[in-house]
Amino acid sequence: MKTLTRIILTSLFSLAITGVNAIADGLRIENGHYAGEIISIKLNEKQQETIKTNYEPWGDLQLTQAQRNIIKNKTKITPPPSKLVMVKIEHTIGQCSCGVSNLGLIIEPDLIEIPIKYIYTDEEAELRRIE
Repeated sequence: MKTLTRIILTSLFSLAITGVNAIADGLRIENGHYAGEIISIKLNEKQQETIKTNYEPWGDLQLTQAQRNIIKNKTKITPPPSKLVMVKIEHTIGQCSCGVSNLGLIIEPDLIEIPIKYIYTDEEAELRRIE
């Protein structure tokens, strides 16, 4: 519930500051996928179970060291994020992408896409959420 309240307040705050045009600044989704450069990562069984039983849009999911290494190798971001903000791709429609960071788009029960444009270290991501 805290996450939902945070999302609503952040959305209202962003809308108040940037105006109605911010709604048009959503993620570019085409044919059920992010329309930009991505990293695809398979989820392990524990992560799949977490999403299956505790899915909350815009909730966090811890990454394994192997998954973090994939992100680091493809982006050179050091240290790579330890967690992603997870959302099913259908829940992104109409959402402003202002302040989005370390986003994992759930494409299949065992597959996520991470838009490279939105990957930051944990520290940078936290600062972006505060702004």
